[in-house]
Amino acid sequence: MAKLDKLLQDWIAQGFINSEQAGKIHQYESAKPKTSWFLYGTLTLGVSVLGMGIISLIAANWHQIGDYAKLFAAFSILSVVAIFAFQANKASKRVIYDVLVLALQALSLATIGLISQIYHTDGEPYQALLFWTLITLPLVITTEFTFAPFIWAGSFIGASLWGLLESKILRVPEIDHAELLLVITPLFTAVLAIIARLLRGSTGIMKAMHIWVMIGALIGLSVVEFWSAGHPRLNFGQLGTSIISVLSLMIVAPVAASKLYSNLQKVLLTSLVIVYIIAVNMAATRLSGDLLGACFTLIELGLLGAFYASQKARGRFNIVLMLMGLRFFVLFLQALRGLAMTGFGLILSGIILIALASVWNKRRHQIAAWMERITQ
Repeated sequence: MAKLDKLLQDWIAQGFINSEQAGKIHQYESAKPKTSWFLYGTLTLGVSVLGMGIISLIAANWHQIGDYAKLFAAFSILSVVAIFAFQANKASKRVIYDVLVLALQALSLATIGLISQIYHTDGEPYQALLFWTLITLPLVITTEFTFAPFIWAGSFIGASLWGLLESKILRVPEIDHAELLLVITPLFTAVLAIIARLLRGSTGIMKAMHIWVMIGALIGLSVVEFWSAGHPRLNFGQLGTSIISVLSLMIVAPVAASKLYSNLQKVLLTSLVIVYIIAVNMAATRLSGDLLGACFTLIELGLLGAFYASQKARGRFNIVLMLMGLRFFVLFLQALRGLAMTGFGLILSGIILIALASVWNKRRHQIAAWMERITQ
């Protein structure tokens, strides 16, 4: 509560509140149930070590255990953990409940693998992952922390893209399959985030989706810049272009029709999609170079930062701002090229890096507040 005490003292000094009001605020905040990341991490580590111990014990005697005994043990453990999770949720012990949800996620995936091994099913791994995400979704949406939803969302995104890669849809020889999947990753993650927003998903799901949107954006922009630097020309074919177009439409259309986004946010999201499609097409047709690829990345990050500022999501805005600073620094190194390896180039690069870090540390809140004002 040290941070709260400092804030209250500052508010009293500024005349915003008096001592009696400060006491009531402190009493109210102190009565709230507290969550400790140390406790959460320690419990998660403990559950993981316990699980590995059980797995090691079973693995040592695997061939001596009958199939029905394995299944009985798996479902018994699942049932016991589920009962403990239910009791923790009922008692509002959120940290313990979220750790038990992580345990249930791991145990359910292991049970799916066990059933597959015993009955020799012919399914693909991505199918098992998709099934796992389906049966664990009701658990994930009840958690408050981000880790379990982050694992769930990453598994769903990865399994879906894996399934698309293995499907007959992309069985076209002239298409660069892996490259196409990398290009559509940011579009696909954005579609999922918008669907979660429109369905008013839980806080944990929404935070996890935002993280994966940023990861997807970095993957897509990195790939586009890689191709812009003069690497072999891509060939998406008509099918690849159609997939990109459909995903883009699935982003723009719901956003345009939704009342959850302001007009400015709709313009920013639409601009993000349009600029990304232009960058992809120019990289695929070899019409862009290093500098133009970097410009597209900075424009995309700027639009994404403006969108987060319009949502007053300062944490995500600061991350995007930091990424823009790093990209400017890398662009500077690219411009120096050979000079960057000399003493003068290294000194100048170090000064610029220190200056960027200093400006970001001191001015990030002011920049965020300024962006929030102009995006309202």
